[in-house]
Amino acid sequence: MTLVIAIRCTNGVVIGADSASSDSETGTRQPVEKLTKVGDHPIVYGGSGDAGLLQKIDDNLAALSQWSDLNGMCRHIQSLVVPQLRNATENFVAYPQVPFNMPPTAILLFGGVLDGEPWILEIERNGGDTFYDDRLGNFAAIGSGKVLA
Repeated sequence: MTLVIAIRCTNGVVIGADSASSDSETGTRQPVEKLTKVGDHPIVYGGSGDAGLLQKIDDNLAALSQWSDLNGMCRHIQSLVVPQLRNATENFVAYPQVPFNMPPTAILLFGGVLDGEPWILEIERNGGDTFYDDRLGNFAAIGSGKVLA
């Protein structure tokens, strides 16, 4: 089970995650770091989904450069994440055994501060994005443990 949560506060964002990785096929678990700081930027993110795909996304996010506004930042993050999501689906070779019969997927939850404004961004497995703010409750959660948040 994975749980990544983010709460938008007055002066920043609190983001947290569980600390175990599990393999449903073997039933094994091991400790892992599920939160990653993006370069020197005031951004932290967590991901839920295929570990290999999340590694590729993490490598792409290392190329994140500066941006001038929140919309520009969102588009830049998407431009680094979505190609990996698309590639995972396009290059998937089905194997007739669960869970290898479905393409790898990932959902990401970002939190940060831009010009003194805290923000939360979720990027879904289909590349769609949602900003969580006063209109959406200032809170977001991803992963199979999302309902527990």
